[in-house]
Amino acid sequence: MNIFLRKKYEEFLFEDQFFGDISTLLDDFNEIFTGYILVKEDCVIAGISHVMDIFKMVDRNFKVLELNFRDGDFVSGGKILLKFEGIGGLILKCERLILNILQRMSGIATNTKKYVEKLEGTGIKLLDTRKTTPGFRYFEKEAVRIGGGYNHRMGLYDAAMIKDNHFRILGKDIKKIEKIRRNIPVTSKIEMECHSMEDVYKSLEIDVDIIMLDNFSPEEVLKAIKIVNGRREIEVSGGITLGNIEKYSLEGVNYISTSKVISEAKWIDISLEID
Repeated sequence: MNIFLRKKYEEFLFEDQFFGDISTLLDDFNEIFTGYILVKEDCVIAGISHVMDIFKMVDRNFKVLELNFRDGDFVSGGKILLKFEGIGGLILKCERLILNILQRMSGIATNTKKYVEKLEGTGIKLLDTRKTTPGFRYFEKEAVRIGGGYNHRMGLYDAAMIKDNHFRILGKDIKKIEKIRRNIPVTSKIEMECHSMEDVYKSLEIDVDIIMLDNFSPEEVLKAIKIVNGRREIEVSGGITLGNIEKYSLEGVNYISTSKVISEAKWIDISLEID
């Protein structure tokens, strides 16, 4: 278990317990029990590795007795995900946390899979965005990957995105954009957000790697593709839904990004039962 995840788990557990668990003070909760995790509806399961890590971190006696699925597997409703053994009180301390992680991540993975299936055969990669739950970004973006999508960027540190507000500050000064190129690692990419055809023409004058067409109609995307003519990679974003994504899966588009794979994902019904 890496340090980052351990600190995250500790933070999540502290949020729930602060001064402990006043429901498990009796000696009865110190005995070893068996139990199982039940998936109650069809889904792409995600978060199993975190469940195992958290249980083992809290309870050294924890054992997996039966593991029936792996992250990324399709699970039918009514199936048992895993059976386990551990100290009763410690299992209860983790119960809500591990279910929250499983339900949220599985919901995102399941929703992402639906979008990915719409792009099957096009060669276009589905990307997420930075519109994530504060403190839970790592897990939400991992769920996107498990569902078959790709991470746009994890944060402000791994790629440069020049958006409308950046240009309001820089005044669309090409020389200043070139300074950004000189000050970032050579392996990092620069992406420019475009809101009009004028922006698309301007992007070709600047040393950027990716042009993002933000809130363009499919017809406008086609026009932009012809203007760019393969000189830059193209990302389509803004207003992308499960209902219209196929209209944007045009030849010449490299990426389609949407926040909805995360923001509109429904939590999956999953429960933990003590035998």
